Parts: sequence; structure tokens; C-alpha cells
Amino acid sequence: MVTAIEPLVRSVGGTWIAHCSGSACRLADVLLVTSLHDGMNLMAKEFVSARTDGDGVLMLSQYTGSGREPVDALLVNPYDIDQLTDAMAAALTLPEPERRHRMERMRAQVAKNDVYHWGRTIFEELERTVSREVAS
Repeated sequence: MVTAIEPLVRSVGGTWIAHCSGSACRLADVLLVTSLHDGMNLMAKEFVSARTDGDGVLMLSQYTGSGREPVDALLVNPYDIDQLTDAMAAALTLPEPERRHRMERMRAQVAKNDVYHWGRTIFEELERTVSREVAS
């Protein structure tokens, strides 16, 4: 792991990241997503999926929609600079066994909660909602 913070990508947008995200994610020791509000940020899942080496640290803003899913991500408040810098230092110095354990759990979670699981969950909830409406 690097000992200095050297951003690989300062701004993510447009189509560039779609073509380079796998390579960028494999090169990064830490991914920090500092969204202030969004519904579902897929960059976190892309990072976890790309880390086939089983290493890396995911840091997510507590305000991202995806912040609730990867239980082993380090959650941060992007408005709290002191907490954010402490978390960044912790991410960069996390012992390798702990990094690998966290990544293993997140990779299993991403593999389990794929698009088919997501679609099935939506339709099951729709069926429950319709059943409750009919029963009322």
C-alpha cells in the first residue's frame, strides 16, 4: 500500500470512468466515495468487483445509497474533515489481514446481491404490496 495520498482520479464523470473503472479500481489501494447525496452509487460495487486480488479498502460517505450495503466499508461523514482524515489514515494503515477479510466479505455480498437478486426482491415486494391491497 502507498504511504501518501495520491489521487488517481480527481473527478469521476462522463464516459471515461466507464471504460477505465476496472483498471483504476485495481490500481487503487483505497476508494473514497464522498457523495453528499445519491440513491445508489455503483462505483463502490465496481471497486469491490474489480478487486480480484482480495485486497483494498472501500470508504463510503454515510450519505450514499450504497453506504448501507457493504457492511465492511469504512463509513465517513464528508462534512467532518477531522473524521474524514482520521478514516483515511486508518484506511491506508489497515493491516493486510483485516483488509483482506473485509474485502472477502464485501465480494461475497456483491456476488450474492447481483442484478437477479435485485430484480427478484423488487417483484417479491410488489407481490406482497398487491396482496395487502387486495386483502384490505
